[in-house]
Amino acid sequence: MVDAWRLFSEPRAWDTLKRALQRRAIRIESVAEAAGIIGSTHLEPAPIPLDVKVVLFGERDVLLLAEHDPDFETLFRVVADFDDALPQFLARARPGAVVVEQAAANGLAPLEPPALARLLDEAVRLAEDNTRFSAHVQTLVELAVEADYQARRADCAAIGVGHIRQAIAHIVAIA
Repeated sequence: MVDAWRLFSEPRAWDTLKRALQRRAIRIESVAEAAGIIGSTHLEPAPIPLDVKVVLFGERDVLLLAEHDPDFETLFRVVADFDDALPQFLARARPGAVVVEQAAANGLAPLEPPALARLLDEAVRLAEDNTRFSAHVQTLVELAVEADYQARRADCAAIGVGHIRQAIAHIVAIA
């Protein structure tokens, strides 16, 4: 897996990756040779066979830059575009299960059902569309961590809806 932003921000990295994938081999070459400058003879190590699958990931605008390269489609035949919001009917199939699992994995107090519902309401607000949930689970987990802090400070065994509200207010205040 290769971060597209980092790949395209490094000089000659994209061209080097393309050559390696097209040749199905890694060749050590001088900078002059890569630039097409013919120079003196030198020792050249044998190419190293390359049999890999490369997955580029990144923001849509970065990947759009690559799509202007004619070699892009031959090297990367499958393009998957993931939305950062999920339709509510998909997310409600397991309401908040990922958040609950992440909260438990982080040792947080359990979420009361109304608190989980308030957290899911926040996911809808973050998606900016009342028919979708935000897929940014980490943001919701961060809210749950802050709510856990609020609950422990109040000496509560579980995270309540009030703690979620306090967490949202706190995070909005520091943002």
